[in-house]
Amino acid sequence: MEEIITHFLFYSEGPVLPSGFGLGTVEAPKGHLGVSVASSGGNKLNRIRVRSSIQTMASQITALVQGVSLGDFVVIVSGSNIVVGEIDR
Repeated sequence: MEEIITHFLFYSEGPVLPSGFGLGTVEAPKGHLGVSVASSGGNKLNRIRVRSSIQTMASQITALVQGVSLGDFVVIVSGSNIVVGEIDR
């Protein structure tokens, strides 16, 4: 009976996480995907952040297109291969 209760608690509340901060990266088709996790030692995470390479590229577009013509602007933005669904995170 105790094993059933332990099993239920583990899957309903989750495991107890060590306190601290962790970073990790995974290589994705369009660049590296970064993940940062912070925990205070409970069974819930305090903060988790996922950052894709598209967000970094989109933040640099303004520096790339300053002073260019409209035709060059279209080529620069379309060549950047920005996925709009990843920007709104």
